[in-house]
Amino acid sequence: MSWNAAVDFRKASPQEAQTRPCQYYGKVLKLNADVIVSAVADGQGKAQFSHIGAKTVVRSACNTIRTNALHFQSLVRNPNEGAAVIIFEALLDSVQESLKSAAADYLVSVDDLATSLIVFIACPSGLVAMKIGTGFIVYRQSGRQYEFMFRPGEKRTNTENQYITQPNARDNMEVAAQNGLTEFVCASTNALEPLSIRSDGYRPHTPFFRPLDQCTALARDDDELHSNIRAFLRSKNLTGKVDHDCTLMLGGYRN
Repeated sequence: MSWNAAVDFRKASPQEAQTRPCQYYGKVLKLNADVIVSAVADGQGKAQFSHIGAKTVVRSACNTIRTNALHFQSLVRNPNEGAAVIIFEALLDSVQESLKSAAADYLVSVDDLATSLIVFIACPSGLVAMKIGTGFIVYRQSGRQYEFMFRPGEKRTNTENQYITQPNARDNMEVAAQNGLTEFVCASTNALEPLSIRSDGYRPHTPFFRPLDQCTALARDDDELHSNIRAFLRSKNLTGKVDHDCTLMLGGYRN
């Protein structure tokens, strides 16, 4: 019983790859065989060093969780939104301190590092997550339909202008906790939202997620899953529909 999990990101076009760094970033961390952590970030397009901000917040979040692994594992094994808020607020404080350090190192303002951030932790007992800004998490429990961890448009009406670098980031942070075994989880930045949301309402678009779910289930290991994600993000069908940088994380739990 273990997770297969991987993440990859790509530029909007090969031409842009020559002129600016990718403003998106993602990372997967395995605390043990049955607990995974992932963080993805979307650097703000007009912020000059948002690519540095995206890498900083993702790496800082994962390092903070690794350092405090026992606390986070205890949380996800007994998912509770109230407890999750307290722990993720402490995580936010740590990440913001990392941003201040990065800004000082590069002699820029924190606003120049503006980025969103999504973090989740999953194990057989449940799933806990936080989000500031754009992006989504979709999950599927055994025998059930795909669900958004944070339903688009449900709580926040202007997430496109929310960043972890802002003074009110704590007020804009969304936290969710879900009990039960998650067999499939997907986290992504907002570039893929038009393909992932049903046109008749705020529900995951099953024809988009089912092939990703199957791809995750059939992958023999993390490396094969990473290769599959990389091929998907660079496929002609996707590049013709998505004209922004994008990040995609997939995870599947095998009983």
